[in-house]
Amino acid sequence: MYKLKLSKIKFLVFVSFFLFSLNSYGQQKDSLEYRLDELTFSGTRLPIRDSKSARIVKIINASDIAKLPVKTLNDLLKYSVGVDVRQRGAMGSQTDVSIRGGRYSAVAILLNGINITDPHTGHNSFSLAVNLDDIERVELIEGPASRLYGVSSLLGAVNIITKKNKSSELSSSLEYGSFASSYLSSRLQLANNNSFISVSASMAGSDGYSKNAKGWNNADYKIYQFYSQAAKNFSWIDVYAQFAYSSKAFGANTFYGASSDDQFEKTDKIFASVSSVSKDFFHINPNIYIINTKDRFDYLRRSKYINYHSTTVLGANISSWIKTFLGKSSAKLEFRSESILSTKIGYPLDAPIPVMNTDSLYSKGISRDNIAFYLEHSFVHKDFSMSAGLSAINNIGSKEAFRIYPGINMSYKIYSALRLYASVNTSYSSPNFVDLGYNDTEHKANLNLKNEKMLSYDLAFKYEGAGLYLSATTFVQQGRDLIDWQRDLSRNEMFAKVRQYDKLSTIGVEFNSKIYPYKYSSRFLGWWKSLNVSYMYLYKDKAPDANMESMYLLTYLRHKFIVESNFAYRNFDLSISYNLKARQSSYGEYEKAEKSFVIKEYKPYSLLNLRLSWKNAQYTIYTEFLNMTNTRYFDYGDIPQPPFNFRLGLKYNLSK
Repeated sequence: MYKLKLSKIKFLVFVSFFLFSLNSYGQQKDSLEYRLDELTFSGTRLPIRDSKSARIVKIINASDIAKLPVKTLNDLLKYSVGVDVRQRGAMGSQTDVSIRGGRYSAVAILLNGINITDPHTGHNSFSLAVNLDDIERVELIEGPASRLYGVSSLLGAVNIITKKNKSSELSSSLEYGSFASSYLSSRLQLANNNSFISVSASMAGSDGYSKNAKGWNNADYKIYQFYSQAAKNFSWIDVYAQFAYSSKAFGANTFYGASSDDQFEKTDKIFASVSSVSKDFFHINPNIYIINTKDRFDYLRRSKYINYHSTTVLGANISSWIKTFLGKSSAKLEFRSESILSTKIGYPLDAPIPVMNTDSLYSKGISRDNIAFYLEHSFVHKDFSMSAGLSAINNIGSKEAFRIYPGINMSYKIYSALRLYASVNTSYSSPNFVDLGYNDTEHKANLNLKNEKMLSYDLAFKYEGAGLYLSATTFVQQGRDLIDWQRDLSRNEMFAKVRQYDKLSTIGVEFNSKIYPYKYSSRFLGWWKSLNVSYMYLYKDKAPDANMESMYLLTYLRHKFIVESNFAYRNFDLSISYNLKARQSSYGEYEKAEKSFVIKEYKPYSLLNLRLSWKNAQYTIYTEFLNMTNTRYFDYGDIPQPPFNFRLGLKYNLSK
C-alpha cells in the first residue's frame, strides 16, 4: 500500500534553505548594485551579455509581442521555428509545446527563473496565469539544458520574464471576435526607485469553433487569470515575490479518446514564490515556491464518470556565484518534491482522501523527490567565451541511481559581426505521472519507466550587422529511453500504451534571418521595419511500425517555414505572417458507425495571419485576422483547428 504525505524532514529542509539564506545576507556588506531581474538565463546560469554568451538564446521582447497577432504564450511560440506547438483547443485552453522534435514533457517552463513545469502531464504546463501584457521578454533555449534547469529540460527551456519597470502604469484591454469570443484584462503597476508592485487580471470566453455529433459546443472555454508580483530593494538585498492563479474550463472534444466527442476538462492552478538576491562580491540567491493544480476530467460531459487529480510541487533552492580573474563560478543546491492525489493515477493509498466539494475520493497517488546539485564556470577572454558545468541529480524513490549530466558551450568571434558556436550537452527528463500511472480501458501506463536521457552536439554561427541578423544551427541528438504513447490501428482498438525506446537519434538544421529594410534607406523604405525568414528541418532514424499511431515522439514537424514582416506608417502598424508546417507520421480517424479507424497522413498546411493597429500615446485600436485562407488542418489526431476567425480590440495605457 502507498502512503502519500509531506514528511517533517521535507518541511525542515524548506525552512533550513530560507533561514540559512537570510543568515548569510546578514553577513553581507553593501557594495555592488545588483538587480534581481538580471539573474535570468542567457544560455548560462550566470548573468552575461548576449554578445558574450557561449550559447545562442532566442529573445522575444515585449515590443515584438505587441506587433504579432497573438493572444497567448502558446500562440507566440508558434513564431519560433524550432518550436512545435500542437494546439488542441483555442486560446491556449490546451496546447502541447515541444522543441527539436521532442515530446511535450521534454521542455522546462520557468516563470522569472522558477521551474513551474507540471509533473502530472505536460498538457497542463502552459496553464499560465500570466498575460502577454505582463511579459517583458521570453527567453528560449533550444537543446539539452539539464545542467541549468534540471527536471524536464531534456530538449530545452522557456523562461518568461515579467515586467518590472521603475514607472507606474495602468493598462486595460477589451476584445471581441469570432465564435462569440471575448477578452478583458487590466494591469496596474505602482513603482519607485526602491520597490514596485503589480497586479493583473483577465477573463476570456467563447462558444468554440466546433460542435459534437449532438450539436453541442465541444471547443468552448472560460478562462480566468490573476497574477501579482512585488519587489523591494534594500542596500544589501533585493526581495521578490510572485503569486498566480488560473482557472480554465473547456470542451475537450476528443482529446483523450475517440469514442467520446463531448469531453470536458477544468484546471485550477495556484503558484507562489519568494526569492532574494544579495549584493556583494559573493552573491547568494535563495528561492522557495509552491504549485498546486487541481484537474477535473469528464470523458462524457454531464455524466458521473469524472476523474479528479490534485498535483502539488514544493521547491527550494539556493544558488551563489562569484567573479574572479579566472571568470565567474556558480553553484546551486535544489530540492523539489512532486506528488499527485488521483482517482485514476498511481499506487493505492492506505486511506482514501475526499475530493473537496464532491462525493468522490482520491484513492491513488504517486510521490517523488529530486535533489540536484549544479556547478558551472564561465570564462571570457577577448573574443572567446566558454561555459562548462554539470548537474548531479538523485531521484529519491526512483529505481535509477545517482547520475551526473555534464555539458560545455563555446563561442568565438571571428570578426566584429560574426560569431561561431559549438556545444556538447547532456540532459534528462523524468516520466510524468500519466506515463507512470494512468491505466483504464483505453490507456496502459508503466510504473517502471526510466528517465529519458539525451546527448546533443551543436554547431552554429550568428551574424549581427547593421540592418541584418543571420543564424544557422545544425545538431545531432542521441536519445536513450525516450517515451511515447502508441496505438495499434490495425486492431480497430482505442487502446493506447506507453512505450520506451532504447535509442533514437535526430538530425536537424535551423536557419533564422531578420532584415531591417528601413536601415538601408529610411527615405524609400522607412515604412518597412522588418522581414523575418526562418526554416527548420528534422529527421529521426525511426518511424512508427506499420499501422501504429505515435501520439507524440515520432509525430514531429519534418519541415517548418516562417515568413513574417512588419510595416509602420505614421500611427499605423501592420504585421503579416505566413507559416508552413509539414508533419511526419499519421493518425487514426475514428468512424463511429463502423467502430473502426481510418489511417490518415498528416497533410502539410500553411496559415496566413494579419494584424493591423492604430495607436497614439494612450490608445491602441487593432484588428487581427487568423487563418485568412480558411485552411482545414490538424495538429493532433482528428481534432480540427479553428477556421478563419478575427478579433477586434482596444487597449488603453497610462504611464507615469
